[in-house]
Parts: sequence; structure tokens; C-alpha cells
Amino acid sequence: MKTHTLLLMAILAAGGLLAVACTEGDTTVNPPGSATGIAVTGTGKASGAPDIVTLQLGVQVDAVTVAAARDGAAASQQKVIDAIKKAGVADKDIRTVRFSIEPQYDFSTRIQTLLGYRVTNVVNVTVRKVDDASKVIDDAVGAGGDSVVVRSVSFSIEDPTKLRETAREEAMKDARARAGQLANLGGVSLGGPISISEGSAATQVPFLVPPRTGSGEVSTPIQPGELEITVNVSVLYEIK
Repeated sequence: MKTHTLLLMAILAAGGLLAVACTEGDTTVNPPGSATGIAVTGTGKASGAPDIVTLQLGVQVDAVTVAAARDGAAASQQKVIDAIKKAGVADKDIRTVRFSIEPQYDFSTRIQTLLGYRVTNVVNVTVRKVDDASKVIDDAVGAGGDSVVVRSVSFSIEDPTKLRETAREEAMKDARARAGQLANLGGVSLGGPISISEGSAATQVPFLVPPRTGSGEVSTPIQPGELEITVNVSVLYEIK
């Protein structure tokens, strides 16, 4: 019994010496998540004119048979692609994104009746001059006629690096200002940042292509507007 008691006392004494050694040493290890301070989120924005237009357009043809629908769509789409290339779009900027053959039914009565087949062929077109987008659309419509469909028009900036840098600077200024106000309200002094993380996104207002009407002598209006780059930063500041 005495032996067990002496052994236990020796272990406790060694533990005490180890604890003292840890507290008197130069290295201090804090448990994870122990950092405290003022945590804020800053937001910065920067806007610029887009320099790339992406169109999704093609043809949609209905016919009684698959062969007739396919042949009609193929002929119309080739005319559309030729017109797009003639308008100055390079081969590498034209890419097929949809091709489908679907049966079409009449559901107006209780008996399902097959009406024919629909062939859809859509290409993704990258127009590298914003001012050329209107001509590309109009030339495609003129070449493909009533079978032409325009699925979407979107805008982008080829190199948004400078806008993102500007937005990032504004986000950090915003974070610092928020943290400074909180420090003043809390009666403390604000130190430097302990941690910083970033999230960013480009936003734009959706744009719909107006329907083409009349004789075709009026070009389709395209308004690119501006794109906005938004950067959010989460910063944890030290409290002095």
C-alpha cells in the first residue's frame, strides 16, 4: 500500500514539475480557436464596361418526319453559321452546345397524336467586339429566317484583374472602417489583422434580346451596360 502511495506521489510531483517547465519556457501553445478580437466583413465594388458578348443562337425546325426536320435544320443552321463567320466571328469562337430531336404530340384530346418531330441546333458564339453583336444577330436571323432562335445574350470582361484589385482595396477599407467604429464603441484600441479571407463574384443584370419586327431594315439594339465585380473580405482584427 505504501509502495502504491509513493508511486502516485512521484507521478503527481513529476506532473507539477512539467507544468512549471511549460509555463516558464519560451514557447506557448494556445488551443485551436482561441484567437479573439473584432470580426468584420468588408465589401468592395468596381464597375467596368464589358468587352465580350456571348450569344446562344441557332435553329428550330418542325417537320412530319425526323429526316425532313433534320435536313431542314441542317440547311438552316449551316446558313446561320456561314453568316456568323462572314460577320467576323472566328471558327474557335463558335461551339455547338445543343442538338436534339424530339417528337411533338397533340395533347388537346384524350388520344395522344403524333404531330411530327422537332430538331433544335444551338451554337455558343463569342463576339469579341461588343459593337459587332447586333450585326451578328441580324445576319444570323437574315440567313436562317423563321427557324432562327436566340436563347440568350450575356456579357463579360475578358480580364477583370484590375477591377477585382480595385474592389479588393475598397473591401479592406470598408472592413477597417467597420472594425474601427466597433472598437471606438467598445472602448478598446484596434490592432492589426489576425486573419483575412476573401470571396468574390461578378454580377450583371440579365438582358433579353428584343424580338425582331418589321422589314428587317432596323438593327437589333444591344445595350451592354456595365458589369460589377464584388469582393467580400472577412477580417479578424486584434484588440490591443
